[in-house]
Amino acid sequence: MRQITTDSRLPTAERNAIVVAAGLPCQAVGCQNKATRWSNLCGLCERQFLEDMKPVFGKPTKEQLAAAEAVVREHFEDKIGSGVFDDWSSQIGKTFSRPLALLPAPLAMKRRRYPKERYDALLALRTRDRGVLTRRGVVNLLALALAIDALITPTIPQPVRNDYMIALLGQRFMRREVYSRTVMRYSSRREKTGVIRYGPNRPEELTRRVEEEVPTKEYCRIRRSDLRYIGRRLWKAMEKMLLSGGRKGATWSDMKEKVATAAHGLHGPEKTPQRDLASPACTSAKPVPRTSACLPARSRRAVVERDSQHSSFALLSGLIHGADERRGFGEPLRLCQGNAVFRGNDAR
Repeated sequence: MRQITTDSRLPTAERNAIVVAAGLPCQAVGCQNKATRWSNLCGLCERQFLEDMKPVFGKPTKEQLAAAEAVVREHFEDKIGSGVFDDWSSQIGKTFSRPLALLPAPLAMKRRRYPKERYDALLALRTRDRGVLTRRGVVNLLALALAIDALITPTIPQPVRNDYMIALLGQRFMRREVYSRTVMRYSSRREKTGVIRYGPNRPEELTRRVEEEVPTKEYCRIRRSDLRYIGRRLWKAMEKMLLSGGRKGATWSDMKEKVATAAHGLHGPEKTPQRDLASPACTSAKPVPRTSACLPARSRRAVVERDSQHSSFALLSGLIHGADERRGFGEPLRLCQGNAVFRGNDAR
């Protein structure tokens, strides 16, 4: 895997040019394009990552999440058994919950420009949808962060490496990309009555005003900056309460090593191909070349010189032997291929 870390003090155009000149492939999972951005991504993948919040560098599988959750539960086994972890989870849940009165309308939320201004409203939205965070939720979020940091973060280029887990953590916490609601609004319109009145000027058709309820859908898109802000605040709270030393501490490093070992064990050891004991090549202790052991009886006199891999010459010997049986002649034929010399019986 080839990656380039560009200097963040350079202009964006120069950083992109450095990556293009290196000719790197796009680092997104399953993308075959060339990298054209300083994030070591192509333009399409970077746009999907920045605007659509798509996990272009990959996300943990169910098996990997299960392994990370087992590591988390094993690490906090004493705290869970004594009830201390429940108190920690309750404090985190109360910190990241807001009353429903703080939830504004979607159009009103659009007027709030910065993530800090939308923070309380998004937490109120999350509390309305999914309730207060519990012990199980804290364990699942911590397992997600652990799986990403142990298995995916090392494969991400350095400029984007730190914020990838934070963004996915906030996205998993919110479980929502659009905040919308449907409201009933009153609208009035005029319709013709079919009655014609003849006045002093000209005949005119009378109209009437009709008021009706129209369902109107308001929506506000949750930005990626919002998810990063929420993920950063959430990780800071879990880091302060659950992990000593934080993301760079010895506790988190040990947990990452356990997850990496468990994920490596999910695939199992590589199986070495077993040799068939009934084959002629395995009957003797000394290995017999394929050209002399696997050929028919009439062609066992064939000799291969300076041939490291005998598969092609064995096939050629089989063809020679077939022609020998069909025609019944037995004069020697000298065949040359590269530096190897093959001598066998064939008809001229």
